Amino acid sequence: MPLPTTDKLIELALHSDNEDEVFAACLTLINNEQNRNQEFRSSLINKLENLESFNRQKKIIEFTGLDSALNRQDILGKTVTQIELSAKYYKQIADRAKRLKSQPKS
Repeated sequence: MPLPTTDKLIELALHSDNEDEVFAACLTLINNEQNRNQEFRSSLINKLENLESFNRQKKIIEFTGLDSALNRQDILGKTVTQIELSAKYYKQIADRAKRLKSQPKS
């Protein structure tokens, strides 16, 4: 059986009623990013910004470490400019995630 796609994992994290599924989906997204270079952060933050549930937003951000600006991409063989762009990408997403965590929707 094939593994769920990144989009399917994001949908599970956003909409599953099962807490274990949410956690597992988030963990799988992180593992796929580390081991398979499958990007998920941009898509996830975009969808989180449109999600109504503040508690769900906060939980997913915490499970995925989306609010961390740590550059997770391999830097070997990259130019300084490429590394800086990558670092900027992670910082921008982390800043958006931090804003979401600090501002519950009213």
